[in-house]
Amino acid sequence: MQLQARNEVTSVIIDGSELRYLFPENPQARYAKLEFIEDEDSNQIMPSRGSSLNPFPGKSRDVSLIPPALLIASVLNFVNGRYGGGKGGTVAIVGGNWYSEMLAEGMLHCLSSEAKVYLISSKAAAPLKEVEGGPELTIINVNDEEKRFVDIIGDFDVLLDCVGDEGEMREADEYGVLAQLRNDFNLGTYISTQTAGQKMVVDGGVWNGGQEAKQYTQEVVDARPTSPETLTSRAFLSTYNGNTFQTVMEKLRKNGVESKATFKNGVYYRGSDLQLLWEGTTWPRDSEGVNVRFGFPVPKDLG
Repeated sequence: MQLQARNEVTSVIIDGSELRYLFPENPQARYAKLEFIEDEDSNQIMPSRGSSLNPFPGKSRDVSLIPPALLIASVLNFVNGRYGGGKGGTVAIVGGNWYSEMLAEGMLHCLSSEAKVYLISSKAAAPLKEVEGGPELTIINVNDEEKRFVDIIGDFDVLLDCVGDEGEMREADEYGVLAQLRNDFNLGTYISTQTAGQKMVVDGGVWNGGQEAKQYTQEVVDARPTSPETLTSRAFLSTYNGNTFQTVMEKLRKNGVESKATFKNGVYYRGSDLQLLWEGTTWPRDSEGVNVRFGFPVPKDLG
């Protein structure tokens, strides 16, 4: 296809824990910078250079929806694999920040009525409502509960962590948090949405970590786009080029779900987030005296 009318190149950054999840075969990659161009004639978003990425309907601003749409599509694919036909499934989303609320809103539009969505935070309830024909929504404020949210929910399939990072399921320590979630609560998939910039602030503090995150953000914004060869991860391509991703993108656009990712020099990136840092710092800890966020299971070697 020859593009007749083009806007400027629009990019989106995927890094941190999401990168590890979507690009498990490229552990050496620090980030993926994906470039797209809006074809105004066909109303499609096209990869800006030769690659295996399919175009999709939309405007350049919709490029910001790609990372959350990939996560939601991954969740749908996992639930379909567990239950078949998109039926059922319990998804827990941890966080009271804009990204957790955006993911929850997207789940409400994309999961079936047999599914359940839990939004767990340490602040007042988010302004979310159930969608007609969509899943059941339950909002839990950990400050109002004596029981852990895992005990309130019981068995669940997917945990999206928008506050911290407990690691990767395939590398879970047999006594760790993720092992307890898998063994005691039937958890199938854990995905942290923590970006590299957010981790720098969490590990280094507001000043030192913030300066490191600022330099890193400038690096990825100015970086050349990721080469097509780097995007050959089967996990990424099978999700991005699949029908589920296209369907999720269309539902997010149709229902006005918006990303608040920072837009700088034509690049969308969530970067470091002081709101998230504050949420992680103020999240109540387990009363047993270990440094585990309240609501999560305590590792057996600490409890």
